[in-house]
Amino acid sequence: MRVPWQGGDVDSRITYYYRISPNTRSGDRMADKKTCLHSFLTNAVDPSYTDQVVIIGDGCDEETKQWIEHSISAQEDLPYDLNWNDGLGNAGSFIHSAKLALACGSKYVYFAEDDYLYLPGASKIIIEGIGFPVFSLYDHPDKYTDCV
Repeated sequence: MRVPWQGGDVDSRITYYYRISPNTRSGDRMADKKTCLHSFLTNAVDPSYTDQVVIIGDGCDEETKQWIEHSISAQEDLPYDLNWNDGLGNAGSFIHSAKLALACGSKYVYFAEDDYLYLPGASKIIIEGIGFPVFSLYDHPDKYTDCV
C-alpha cells in the first residue's frame, strides 16, 4: 500500500526504512515495539520532508501487521509502504532494507529499528543532517574509539 508524496522540497525528501520484528528480545528494553513505532512516527518523521516511510516487517503475525498498519495509516499526509517478509533475520532485514534504499531513487535515506526511541524535535535534527555523506542519531561506542 502506498500513499503518494504530498509536499516538501524535492531535493530534501527522505525515504525512511523502519525494520520491525516480533522475534527480537524485548526484556531489557525501555519501551515496547508499539511505543518505539509511535515515537518514530510522531517525533522522527516530518511528512513535509518525507518521500515515504517503508516498514520492513520480518516474521510479523497478522495482529502485529494490523497494529503497524493502523499506527502508520493514522499519521496524516504520511506516504508509506508496507513490506512484509518472513525469515530474514537481523542482518538479512538490514541487507533487504539497503537493497531497497539503493533502488528507491531517493537522494536521502534514513534507517530506523524497532528499538529506537525518539524525543520531540528529532525530525528537525534528522532534516538538519541532510547533506552530510553519512548521518545517524545512533550513539554507538564505536564513535568514541580509534579505528585500527
